[in-house]
Amino acid sequence: MPTVPSDPDLNRNELIRTPLRRCSLPADGFFEWRRSGKEKQLFHFGMRNDSLFAFAGLWDRWRDLAGAVIESCTVLTTIPNSPLADVHDRMPVILSQEPYDLWLDPGFKDVKALAEVLAPFDATKMRNFPVSKRINAVANDDPDCITPIQILPRPAFGPSGLSLAGPTRCSQSLWLPASCGESESVNPILSRMRFALILALSAVCTFAQEPLRQQVRTIAADAHGKVSVACSLPGSALNCDLNPNAKPPMQSVFKLPLGLTVLHQVERGTLSLDQPVRFLPQDRILPHVYSPLQDQYPDAGVDVPLRELLRLTVSLSDNVAADILLRVVVGPKAVNTYIASLGFRGFHLQDNEAVLHQEVSAQYRNWFEPAGAVQLLRRISDNSPLTIEHTDLLLGWMTPDVRTKRLEGDLPAGVRVAHKSGTSDVDKGLAHATNDIGLIPLPDGRRIAIAVFVTDSTADQAIREQVVARIARAANDASLKSTSSSR
Repeated sequence: MPTVPSDPDLNRNELIRTPLRRCSLPADGFFEWRRSGKEKQLFHFGMRNDSLFAFAGLWDRWRDLAGAVIESCTVLTTIPNSPLADVHDRMPVILSQEPYDLWLDPGFKDVKALAEVLAPFDATKMRNFPVSKRINAVANDDPDCITPIQILPRPAFGPSGLSLAGPTRCSQSLWLPASCGESESVNPILSRMRFALILALSAVCTFAQEPLRQQVRTIAADAHGKVSVACSLPGSALNCDLNPNAKPPMQSVFKLPLGLTVLHQVERGTLSLDQPVRFLPQDRILPHVYSPLQDQYPDAGVDVPLRELLRLTVSLSDNVAADILLRVVVGPKAVNTYIASLGFRGFHLQDNEAVLHQEVSAQYRNWFEPAGAVQLLRRISDNSPLTIEHTDLLLGWMTPDVRTKRLEGDLPAGVRVAHKSGTSDVDKGLAHATNDIGLIPLPDGRRIAIAVFVTDSTADQAIREQVVARIARAANDASLKSTSSSR
């Protein structure tokens, strides 16, 4: 089997098309140095829940000049997520659980889907803290190597694209059960490639997050229901988590992933924005549902451009238009499959709007974890899977001309939020869902990704929307304060 190329101009598609080389390297943490002038500070990175995870890797088996069989491996790197972006131009590719099978399946050869696995890992699921330099000495192999110490100020660097760390000879390590040290072979290709056992990628210092989380909890209490929140901001440790892995009914929030899926199929050539789509009589949701399309054509039987169906769905939350798009992409499963292929977890779409309007309990089968929603927003904002043209189109549909009372409701005048809301009916005083997810722009050009879901609330609509608005304002104010204090 050929060894992994070390040529800087390697063809990523050809690399990914060699499925037998793909592997995963289990880990429970990794290290990175943060440099500030002549000073260096070591950081340890891992999952917030201290769980194991896996790096995306490539492997090979070859013989050295003496005929000995060598098994070598390499870890892929990609652009950094927010905890790493300020201090390094890359981070290891960490696999989300859903793409494990895709990445390791020798028969899976969808180059685009595999490339999408290499996106930066969801920052909301990671944590980091400074540690001592004990790890520098090989003799030190004990828990003190990851004992937190006081954090230091941070410098800033810019991001770059996908890269490779070179292949290495496998040995044992505290952090990587299948990790590797540098090969001593004279193989001319392997000798030009290096793999650092302790991946060096440092972190951003955290600002005061507990006050923000406490503020979110206090605001949420006014909803008299269950509130789940997550947020993220590049170059910061913004944390407003409140039940971030809950599974609240998302209602019309699903129309954003649906729009993303349709645009993906447009880019693949399966669909065209200008193609006519027939509005069939059986597409109607009767006797009545919110649908500007159905209001305009109560008898159906007309052709509607796909572009207009997308605008109605994402911008106006048209229920009938959304169901037509679900029919076009052949059902909710297509949306689930595409979102999972991007490496996102915590999204599940089972029923269309017609079912939701017939069965109250069905809405709980369609859910979106706030952490997953924020991850999707971050991807759209920072590293969109779509072209620039289609990303701008989607964000334009998400940005209404008239300010709403949810995420935008308490923000300074002039702030335009790209968002997608979702709302249920109120049954016997119980509001099942009052939701909003979106991107809040900051003066420095960054965007806060935030998701707020208010579930099973007995508060009135004005209070529910104020809860969403006040949480968004708290996250915005904390971000501005952090930006100001870091200058």
